[in-house]
Parts: sequence; structure tokens; C-alpha cells
Amino acid sequence: MITSLSAAVALLLFPALSLATDYYVRPSGGSYGTEDGTSYSNAFDGFTNAINGVSNGDTLYICGTHDQQLTISKSITVDWRCTSEAGIIDRNNANASRGVAYSSGGTDVTLLYPNITDVDDYAILADTGNSSAYLGWTITGGDISTCTDTAQTCIRYVGTNVTIQNVTIHDCYTDCIWGKGAAAKILNNTIYDVAQTGTNSGDGIQISESVDGTIIRGNVINHDDYDSKYCIISTGTGLVRIEGNTCVRGTGYTTGAGVYIESNAEILGNRVTGGVYNYQCANASSTPKCLIAGNWGYNATTYSVSIGNNSTSAEIYNNVLIGKPVNVNNTGAVRFRNNIFYNSSIGILANAGSSATENYNIFDTVTVPFSIGGVPQSIGANSINGSANLVGNGPEVSTSTNGTHVYPLRGVNGKCVGSIVNIGATCANPVPYGYTLKPKRRH
Repeated sequence: MITSLSAAVALLLFPALSLATDYYVRPSGGSYGTEDGTSYSNAFDGFTNAINGVSNGDTLYICGTHDQQLTISKSITVDWRCTSEAGIIDRNNANASRGVAYSSGGTDVTLLYPNITDVDDYAILADTGNSSAYLGWTITGGDISTCTDTAQTCIRYVGTNVTIQNVTIHDCYTDCIWGKGAAAKILNNTIYDVAQTGTNSGDGIQISESVDGTIIRGNVINHDDYDSKYCIISTGTGLVRIEGNTCVRGTGYTTGAGVYIESNAEILGNRVTGGVYNYQCANASSTPKCLIAGNWGYNATTYSVSIGNNSTSAEIYNNVLIGKPVNVNNTGAVRFRNNIFYNSSIGILANAGSSATENYNIFDTVTVPFSIGGVPQSIGANSINGSANLVGNGPEVSTSTNGTHVYPLRGVNGKCVGSIVNIGATCANPVPYGYTLKPKRRH
């Protein structure tokens, strides 16, 4: 009696949870038994019947190859891992075709291992029409590719509380991810073949409008096919954290940077090679604060770090910056601490009137460590102008037999990021994120 009563109470209090059901959908135009969606043999016939047949809280398994758009108007989970027949949405480049799209009521949606290809428009469009509106989509795993319309992107969201994680996104004709809305999490994705339309056409990850509370972490972005824009760009308002990402831009590029920000930003523990700048706090807007700490930058065309003239303050700590100087183009308080500047004609190049300060830095193979308005400055009492004598916290840092410093290696699409002596080599054993570099203590 108690058991029956408890079950009845549970049904009354948690009806969506209690009645959640697994359903199956197969390509439109088939003949699938009762077509009530309750099994693979009795699957829904096409996406329209499936969405009409499911309820909030249900899981819909996509089985087979579909050439239709899935429009979601309910709070459901969609899973491409159908055990009887793996799911895929392949639009065959039909005009203005999309893969998955939001419709009114479709909040708190989970997409598991989406496999979407050859769309002429967005692969996934989760757009509430208002970047402040709650969306709550989570996209996990899968492969998104070949978004061919030159005006669109592979994944676009407009709304708050979106998570995109562990997805492989490639062959993006403009941007791979473009989002508007606070509290997003873009985590551990693999992105390559960005901006296939050519010069100045797309970014790996772009966020704008309200970005407060957004975290972009652990993504690997190979953006070296075209001289085009950025691996990661934030042009919105609020605080964004960009952490532990790897970015590959081309050598000698004249457009864009690795990481570009106009919002409040914490840029932490990233690896960037190439681009006009490795890291850029933009001079086109009033960036209140830019924290760049624990990063690695190599082989920029112009500057490893560029601090724009509207940044009221910036803190540059614990970075390894190789080959090009840091440029400070403002009069705000810019502080440099515990950085390693390696193999550059100038370490820190500040414009006239700058109040930049430095101390506890290492300038290794740098001709002029610190300059303001073209005038060399004395380095801080605790800085070192000479060999860094690097040691690491494990295998992340080593020294070659000829004494050349070798910094961490990170594999990106078969290329190597992070070796002074052998950039572009194959990385058999890429090291983890979050390394620490310290100067050897001198007695």
C-alpha cells in the first residue's frame, strides 16, 4: 500500500520525469510498422511526426540518413546514437537548408552526438531572437561540417545558458561557432578548416552582445587555411574567460589575431601561434580591463600582445612570448610581471605617455627589453636581462642538446605548436594544458 501510494505521489509531483519516454525516428517516406515511435521497427516517419509525437522530457533517437530540417519546439533530448542505424542529417547542400533549428517552446534542449553535414545555411540554429532570453541548449559530442552558405555559420545561438562541448566542427565557410548570450560554456571542441570562403571571412569562435559569465576553455582551433580574422573573438559586454585553448594561425598573416577581445576578459593559459597578434585587447572600443596570464605566444607577424589605446588597465603576468614584442598603445596602468620574453628585438614597446611598468620579468635574447616612446628604459630591479635557465613542473619544458630552449608541444591537426626549433613537426605525445614556467632560482 505504501509503495503504491508513493508511486502515485511521484507521478503527481514529477509527471514529466515519470513519463519520460524513448522514441525513434527514421527518414520520411518509409513504412515503419505502427509508426508510433516506440521502437526502431515502429519509428516515427520523419521529423514532423516525431516532434508532434514527443513530449517535454522525452528522448528522440535519430536513426538513418535524413535530408530534412529538425525543428525543435519542446524540451527534449535528441540523440544521434541509434543502435540499430546511426543517425545523420545530410541536407545535400539544398538551397537555404538547415540541420537543427529552435522554435518557440524549444528551451532546455540537449543534442547528443549530432552528426550534421552539407547544409547550405546553419547546421544548428538555436536563435530565440533575443540574446537576453533563456535558451538552455546543450550540445555534446558529434561532428558538424560543411556549412556552405557564405553568410552563415555552422553553429549559431542567440540566448543564455548554452553549452557546446566536445564537438568536432570543420569545413565552416565563415564562422564555426557564433553566439550571443550570457553564461555560455564553449568547452573542449575541435575546430578546423575555418573561413573556407577566403580572406577576412570568418572566426573559429565568435561571441558578441552580452557575454557575461561566458567560459571558452580547452578548444583546439586550426585557423591557418586563410588570412582571415580570429581563432576566438569577443566583442560583447561583460566578463568572459578564455582559458586553456590552442590556436594555430598562419605565418606572416596580415589580418586578425589568435585571441581578440573588446569586453572585460581573463585570458589564461592559452597557446597561440601566428596571426598579426597572438593576443589583442582591441583599440576600437573602451575595454575596461584585460588580464593576460599564463599564456604562450609564438610567431606573430607584428606583436605577440597588443594593448589598445582605450584599455584603461591591463595586467600581463606569467606569459612566455616568443619572437615579437608586446605593444602598449595607451596611457593606462599596464603592469608586466613574471613574463619571459624570448628572441625579439624589443620586449615591451610602449607608446609615449604610457604608464606601463615592469618587474620580475626575464628578457632572453632580447636587444631592447623595455622601451617607452622609442626611448629604452631601465628594467626592474628584479628582472633579468639574459638566459632564462628554464625549469618546468614535469615534461612540459626541456632544453635541446645545443642549448636552445624548447617549449611545450601541442598537436593540432597533425601540426606542432610550441617548439622554437621545430614548429610544424609531428606531435606524437602532446602535453596537457595548464603548464607553468619558472626561472631557476639563483643563489
